Amino acid sequence: MTSIHVATLTIAALLAGCVTTPKDLALVRSGQIKCLEQVATVADKRQLTRWCTSRQIFQPNRHIITINGQTFFDGNDRDDVHVEKNLPEGTFVAACTPRMDITDMKTDKPVAVSLLPQELVDSCKIVADEKGLHRPFLRDRQCLKVYATHVGPLVGKVFPFKRWQECTIEANGSRVFKGTFYYY
Repeated sequence: MTSIHVATLTIAALLAGCVTTPKDLALVRSGQIKCLEQVATVADKRQLTRWCTSRQIFQPNRHIITINGQTFFDGNDRDDVHVEKNLPEGTFVAACTPRMDITDMKTDKPVAVSLLPQELVDSCKIVADEKGLHRPFLRDRQCLKVYATHVGPLVGKVFPFKRWQECTIEANGSRVFKGTFYYY
């Protein structure tokens, strides 16, 4: 709970220009492409990882991942990003875990937890703020199993969207990239 408060305050300060953006955070506005780059050593070789994303409203986000200038992944996150490939340096796995918001189309505010199906609340570990409105929640594998079934019928009354994504790349089980893409 506290991490969501800190993340929200940090993002608000960044958007207001009060603080500088950390190197592992990209603020992505609709119509923009934003990239994060990180360097790591894998199998005694320097690896430059570049992860770019772009956002278009009402469309899946596009992701382009390159490792040492070679395209590792170029696609969208309609079904979330989870890619595993064997490269000469070993097995690389790239994945994103989104934090979701479900906005009430009439009020343009988060939906009250009491209005969401209980199976969705339980599976996605959705919690309420002091006003009973849901907080951004992690759409992990457990949540994904029931998400479309319960959110799909609500579309039109609500607008579900990715608030931010935490993305990682591991090489041979060691993390070589970690970045957060915040959408606004």
